[in-house]
Amino acid sequence: MRIFAELQFLTLFILPAAWLQMDSTGWRRFIGLTAMLWWGLLLLTGTRSALVALPFALLLLGVVGGRKTFGWFKVLAVQFVGGVLVFLLLRSGISWFMGTPLWGGGSMSFARASSSGRLDLWADAWHHFLQYPWLGNGPGAFACFTSELVATPHNLFFQLLSEWGIFMTLLSLALALLMYVALVQHMRSGRHNNPLEFSLFAILVATVAACMMEGMIIGPLQQMLLVLVFGWALHAFAQEKFAPLAGKSLCRYQGIYVIVLAAFLAITLWGVKADLVLQQKLLVSPDGVVNLSYGPRFWADGHDHCPGWHERYQNQ
Repeated sequence: MRIFAELQFLTLFILPAAWLQMDSTGWRRFIGLTAMLWWGLLLLTGTRSALVALPFALLLLGVVGGRKTFGWFKVLAVQFVGGVLVFLLLRSGISWFMGTPLWGGGSMSFARASSSGRLDLWADAWHHFLQYPWLGNGPGAFACFTSELVATPHNLFFQLLSEWGIFMTLLSLALALLMYVALVQHMRSGRHNNPLEFSLFAILVATVAACMMEGMIIGPLQQMLLVLVFGWALHAFAQEKFAPLAGKSLCRYQGIYVIVLAAFLAITLWGVKADLVLQQKLLVSPDGVVNLSYGPRFWADGHDHCPGWHERYQNQ
């Protein structure tokens, strides 16, 4: 449910721009129906981080973009209202089929009162930061210092503090602030504003906001989409656009770049293979019993390097 919502954070806001930039009536209908279904599913799954991340992104977009975003917001509002209707239809159908109350609670609800352990995770991360405030405990080390079956504190700021220390955290904040200022300056210049830029700006803000409440940047699917979205935003907002090279031979510097990239990928694949071997030892006991506690599996990241976790599950 949370993973699905994170994928929606990275795709929902692109749909108003897609609708506005399509000339075909058929494509506009398809995009509109897709957006309504997407909103309906998000409302149905009840991911509470959406209550903060999405309104915060829309508020900043409205403040930065001003009146020029009115058309974009109008399309988004229509798509959202359609999503509410889809949500009501889905909710009614599930209630009728399952014989449950229409507005019942449970895991698929925004009205859940608990913090799902996040406050405890954030407290753990803060205590680990105080132990090693300058350079942190090391990347992936949070999993070894918490008693919870999670890989991160579900908060990017606390993860940076506890694993990388105050210097890297301040550096990351400075870089994020510089990028945000550059985006705002570009949006307010009034020269290149278009619906796609509005969508990409909202997605970037929503991503950062969601990272403060869940481990959005550690999921493999989210990471692939994040690379695409950030690369797309770099192309849209940068003064120098990406352009394909055709009919040109590789120069010496490009050859060196290819060699370095290939070496980096080879080292990455070697590390992934070694990590999967450690995960296999953690997820499968010596007698062949599979530990199903890790769901999704990437929660094992970090734990597979902790001797205490291996001993715990081998003794169970």
